[in-house]
Amino acid sequence: MRRVLGWMLATLAVIGASSCAQHRAELVDCKNFVMSPSQYMEQFAGRPGQETQQELNFICHADIYGRAQMIYAGMAQQRSASPAVREFAAQSAAAQREMIQRLNQIAIQQEGVTPPRGLDASHLALRNQLAQLSGAAFDRAYLQSAVQDGQAAIALFRRAGSGMEPILGQFASGALPGLQQRASQAQGLLQQAGY
Repeated sequence: MRRVLGWMLATLAVIGASSCAQHRAELVDCKNFVMSPSQYMEQFAGRPGQETQQELNFICHADIYGRAQMIYAGMAQQRSASPAVREFAAQSAAAQREMIQRLNQIAIQQEGVTPPRGLDASHLALRNQLAQLSGAAFDRAYLQSAVQDGQAAIALFRRAGSGMEPILGQFASGALPGLQQRASQAQGLLQQAGY
């Protein structure tokens, strides 16, 4: 019985070896792998359902941009010398409020992330600078910041429109036309005023 069993095992080994010979592969020692394929995917693409660092950066920077623009627009309502700037500020504040609400909804419900509730150092410094100004000086500084921040936001949202989780990518792509329009309006107001 042992001989028959041994013969059957030997036959199976030869058959198995001949069938494997068609698909050449090198011997791999799994202990030498630094990370498993699933660990590799988690590191470079993120776990399914988990936000990547790129997505977290986008959420943070987009939220800070929107909050800063709302604060600056509120200041413009009180400090601006120009009715056109005040009207631009009111429209900008409404658009930013809507954008932040949508971003927060996506971040919390889809990504499980609570966006920041404040400003970064550069936006706080600009807020403090704007607080010291009024009239035409305020208008010039406010509109210049709207153009510069707008251009930075456009670049951020363009990068986010591709290569990210689809819902965030769609949000970024959908917000781009409004960002471009507001940056263009601010630039136009700067030129009209001769700043």
